[in-house]
Amino acid sequence: MRNCKFISMVILLFLLSGCTNPAEEIISHSERQFGKKFKEGRIDLLKVFDFPWDTLYIFYPLIYPEDIENDTGINYKGNVVPDDTYLFVFVSDGTIIREIKSRPFRISFENELMGLNSIKIRSNDAKFLIKATSPGRYRMIKIH
Repeated sequence: MRNCKFISMVILLFLLSGCTNPAEEIISHSERQFGKKFKEGRIDLLKVFDFPWDTLYIFYPLIYPEDIENDTGINYKGNVVPDDTYLFVFVSDGTIIREIKSRPFRISFENELMGLNSIKIRSNDAKFLIKATSPGRYRMIKIH
């Protein structure tokens, strides 16, 4: 009985902390806006992640902390991004305000956004066309 209470408390804290899978949040937001079987639609990541942020970095699996520091310009004390995991790092006023691991990753981004270690998205330029590419897979294309 004690284990059930502990597990329930952990789940509740997880839900209340807002620590969800950001890639899945993008998909869920799109499904709410365009329907479960949408083919494509325009989204603004500022509306998906509705807290103040200036820049979003999405780091690839197996990226080292020093690479995160080099990309963000911010002292980073975290660990290597685990295999099969993407790390969403939200920055505001030169400070990392939120970092969330995302797995599985069912979204791909167009090549122009992709750097050596990460995908970089500025909040003032966060509008995308999201397209279904195959069942359960999506492509994000920058709207210029």
